[in-house]
Formats: sequence, C-alpha cells, structure tokens
Amino acid sequence: MRNASAFAPVDNPRATAAAAGVRLARRRIYILPTRQGLFFGVLLVVLLLGSANYNSGLGYALTFLIASLALVSMLHAYRDLVGLGVLCADAAPVYAGASARFPVVIDNRGGRERYALEISLSGRGGDTDPDRVHLAADLLARHTLAVDASRRGRLTVPGVTLATRYPLGLFRAWSTVGWESHGIVYPRPTGSRPLPPGSVRDGCEVGAGGGGCEDFAGLREYRLGDSPHQIHWKAVARERGVPVKLFSGAAPADLTLHWASTTGLATEARLSQLCRWALEANATGLRFGLLLPGVRIAPASGARHLRACLTALALYGTS
Repeated sequence: MRNASAFAPVDNPRATAAAAGVRLARRRIYILPTRQGLFFGVLLVVLLLGSANYNSGLGYALTFLIASLALVSMLHAYRDLVGLGVLCADAAPVYAGASARFPVVIDNRGGRERYALEISLSGRGGDTDPDRVHLAADLLARHTLAVDASRRGRLTVPGVTLATRYPLGLFRAWSTVGWESHGIVYPRPTGSRPLPPGSVRDGCEVGAGGGGCEDFAGLREYRLGDSPHQIHWKAVARERGVPVKLFSGAAPADLTLHWASTTGLATEARLSQLCRWALEANATGLRFGLLLPGVRIAPASGARHLRACLTALALYGTS
C-alpha cells in the first residue's frame, strides 16, 4: 500500500477547482460484501444456528457482537468515500509503446483522513489492479494513473473508480465517476530512411543540415538524415570520418514531408517514418510541412507546428 506521499499537493487550486464539481454523495456510493465478507456471513449463520440449537446465551451474545462489528465496518467503508471530489484530467501526448499518464485530482478539503483508497481508471482493466493510497485530511491532491498506449490514435477512458475495503475488508464500497478523459498517442518514431531533401532553390539542394547553400562555412559530423550531396566524400575516402559540408548565405528551402516519400512501406510504418522525419526536421530548425491523403499542413516551425503535425499523424485514418 502506498502512503500519503503518493499524492502530490496541488499548488494552484483555481486550476483544479472543477474537482469539487463531482462529489461522491450518498446515492453515488455502492457497497457489496467481499469474498471474505461472504465467508464471514456464513460463519455468523453457523454461529446463530449453533446458539439456537444449544440455547446458549453466550453464543447469542458472541454472534450479535460480531455481526455489529461487521455493520460498523460497512459504515466506515461508506464514510471513507463520501464527500470526496473527483476529477480525471486529460493525459499529455505520448508515443506508441509508452504509458499515458492521466492526472486524477481528489478534493478532500475540509474532510477527514481517508484510509486505503483504491483508485483505478474505468474500462481499462484498472479495477483489477488499482493503485492503493492514503489521503491526508484537508488536502487537495493529485495522483497519476498510467495506461498502456500500445496503438496510435485517440486514447479514451470513460472515468475513474474510487473504492475502499477499509477497515476489515468485509465490504467493498465504490463509486465510478463518469468523466471521459482523452489522450493522443503519436506513432512510434521509427524508420531507417534519411530525411528527404528540400525543394531546389538557386540550383542548390537543401537537406537536413546547414542553413544555406551559397558559401562554404565548414564541416561537422554526419547526422542521421543528412543529404548525401552534403557529405565530404573525399574526406571519407581518406578515412577521416564522415564529415558534412556546411554552407551559409541563401536561406534554406521549405521541406515537405510527403506521404509519397514513404512508398513501399505499410501504413503504420509510413506514419512512423514521417513521425521520425518531423522530429528530425524540428530538431535541426527546418521549416517543414506535412502532406497526407486528405491532410495538408503548410510549412512552418516551432513546437506548436510540430504538435499539429504529430497529431495529424496520430489521428490519420481513425474515426
């Protein structure tokens, strides 16, 4: 079981004020006996029948004492959830094969200490293996739940489930908040093809390296995706590594990452290759655009443009 440090206090209450909008009221909480609780109930029936058969006052007293403890434990399980505010926020984008992390904000301001809470995302198999946490009193806290993002596209979870078996494990109280949250899963950035060259300008082909093509400006080490036209082949023949020629003067041409440049690959492999090219072009400071069947993004640069291109690749062909 995780301790209270599993929760991170939220520094900006305004950013998560909506967490108080979904409160676990009495009608939202359900309680059923656990497997141990059913066994416990059978044991009480056996004790009651034995007491009746032998007309044992001490047996009756013991039976009703244990039954009262079970009823009190059910009340404590209910009190462990009632009054909590819950919000499941959207996850940050991730690449296929990683884990999407959904923030869950729990509002316990003005509430008592909560013990042995079980938190899971609904509809994602989380209910079978929930995170177990302890929540301190009077706290607005955030917890993160991870979901495997094995495929690109839009990842959706229908809500979050809070449960508890506190204090004796005889009853499970739970409540599911139907708060749909989303996350974008980008294609896995893989592929072995070099970054395609840019358009031709002033008789000079511009690729992934360098910022112009008029004046020779020096050499640097080869990077994956550099145009073969920029490699200093004489130095390669002399076994001096694989240097790449840099030029200055003219501005580089815009680069378009074209669907047709990935001919011969399967659909997912094509998207992965385009994803890798987009990351490489952004890392080298190039202006680049994206051209997919039915999708066209004009050349630009910057983090926002990169996110737009990666999102288009993630959602390509999805409904």
